[in-house]
Amino acid sequence: MLKHIIYPDGRFSIGTERFGLRDAYPAADGKQISPESVSVDKNSICYRMPYGKLFLRFSDFRDGKGLRLSVRLQDVNQAVEFHDFEPIAGAELYGADMLFQQGFGMAGPSGCLPIQELSGRAESFGLLSLFSQERAGSLSICASDYRHVTAGFLVAPDQGLFMEKKVVLSAGFNLEGVPGEMECLPELIFLESTTLQEGLDETAELIAGEMEARQVMPPAFHWCSWYYLYQNLTQGLLEEYVRGMRQKEVPFQYVQIDAGYADSPGDWLIPGSRFPEGLEKASRTIRDAGYEPGIWIAPFMVGEESELYKAHPDWLLRGTDGSPVAELNSFVEPKVWGNRDSHYYILDTSNPEAMAYLRKVFTTLRGWGFRLFKTDFMLWNMKDTSKVRRFDNTRTSVEILRDTLDMIREVIGEDS
Repeated sequence: MLKHIIYPDGRFSIGTERFGLRDAYPAADGKQISPESVSVDKNSICYRMPYGKLFLRFSDFRDGKGLRLSVRLQDVNQAVEFHDFEPIAGAELYGADMLFQQGFGMAGPSGCLPIQELSGRAESFGLLSLFSQERAGSLSICASDYRHVTAGFLVAPDQGLFMEKKVVLSAGFNLEGVPGEMECLPELIFLESTTLQEGLDETAELIAGEMEARQVMPPAFHWCSWYYLYQNLTQGLLEEYVRGMRQKEVPFQYVQIDAGYADSPGDWLIPGSRFPEGLEKASRTIRDAGYEPGIWIAPFMVGEESELYKAHPDWLLRGTDGSPVAELNSFVEPKVWGNRDSHYYILDTSNPEAMAYLRKVFTTLRGWGFRLFKTDFMLWNMKDTSKVRRFDNTRTSVEILRDTLDMIREVIGEDS
């Protein structure tokens, strides 16, 4: 059963008899907070800060197998702007000898690590699970909401000059220095489970429920051009492939055109050298063969040789020095994807004009008959707002990404 213990000085512990964390304390911008005074009761802590009161509140759910930790500011008498806030910082781990970390998108790493063998930082995003190879059970930690800020976890060794080595955990949120985000922080949620797999399943189900995600989708059996042809699919090859699929009665639902149809990323609707008659004809070719058309697209990617870049350099995400952020550079021959571009920039969809352009792209592709959309490199937008120059720097990267995803879903429809 999960329990929490609150100490008079504002420290607290969370865990079961088998494992958990002890002596936690909040931190802001990487430093432990320094309240003027602290008051506690059984389920809450009030830290009186120079700018107002900071409350932590603990509440049980799932008959003691779950615990929620909420954060709230009250009586704020000045603007409070943090880059990041950790309700839990420097908490010593006990009992668990393994952790499961979730990587940040494709970059990873994800998987299980022995805690005592850590020589450096182990970062996890979205969720973290603690467990033991010797004893049953797991303790998973996640956030209640992912609509506004990034939830992150850090496990690392800590050793003082005259102290034995210990392993500590911090859990918190990247506010990206955006004003107002501190006022609506998600809760941290702790779940006790019998096994690691059960804990991961329950955590995923809980997150999906909190975020109102689609939890059941029928499988899509489709052919993707990338894994055999890479960027080399042409209109002629497409006709040859779908003709062969039809003759062999291959039961694909979708035939998906991958990267290579655009001569430069960003020019998604301009006929390229491999599809000189355009994607509308390619879509019709697939549909006439009895399959649903699918398309690859990287919405945030803009090649330096694209007409989009030449016409609208002001639509790009920029660094604090004003130069466009190049997320990928290619100086070898042949260049990546067979394109001419040496630099790949990021479309800033906080700019209404850039968002309107993407809306036009997806509306057109939908109108041409595409029903499967393989959206790629979606985390290119996830740049800390405090470290870049956006059209709108009053919003986090999470909020901008979600706006873009909402627009795409609206345009392509629920049946895509």
